Amino acid sequence: MTLGLTPERGTEMFAAIYPTFYKKYPAIKIEPIELTVKQQQYEIAQGKIDIGFLTLQSSQKTNDEYIHICSEEIILGVPISHPLAHLGGKLGEKLPSISLKCFENDNFAIMQKGSTLREIYDNLITGEEIFPPILLETRSCHTLFDMVVEGICCSVFPISYAKHNSNISYFSIKQNPVWEIAASYKKGCYLSGAAKEFITICSDYWIRKMSPSL
Repeated sequence: MTLGLTPERGTEMFAAIYPTFYKKYPAIKIEPIELTVKQQQYEIAQGKIDIGFLTLQSSQKTNDEYIHICSEEIILGVPISHPLAHLGGKLGEKLPSISLKCFENDNFAIMQKGSTLREIYDNLITGEEIFPPILLETRSCHTLFDMVVEGICCSVFPISYAKHNSNISYFSIKQNPVWEIAASYKKGCYLSGAAKEFITICSDYWIRKMSPSL
């Protein structure tokens, strides 16, 4: 079974859930392939990937099949030393909403081009008609968080990457950006029992990920 995984979320998820799947289906060979959303969608349409695990927005969906797993808010993190940090909030509370225009002169760490998170960021700043300086482009959401915690720059990232830390202040973004985590497969194709079970295990993983208190 060939799986498409996004660099943003998929590889981390696979490492966490594969042992559970293997215990149930030790004879099923899994071939994980790390690809961007667009690359996965092309390979799915060509029948070269059995299941893709994607982070995307509704506007990015193709005519193939999608199984909703969960939705996740994209938030802004700023160093506690920032002049506006006192206006922000903490995890577990309703985060104050703010416009990225307030940070147009600040350095940002952002995801590399080709990722859904980069597309979301680009759309946000284009809508605000701002172009903040880019300090770093990366493939790791962990790196985005770490750059803010170290007081180096601001960043936007999925809320599940946020942690309780006194060195960072959090905001909701005015446009309320959200991405969907979904499983996708070629339209008209049959999903095997093993494939359905893999998606179920994936869904359970994300339920736990989004509810750290469980």
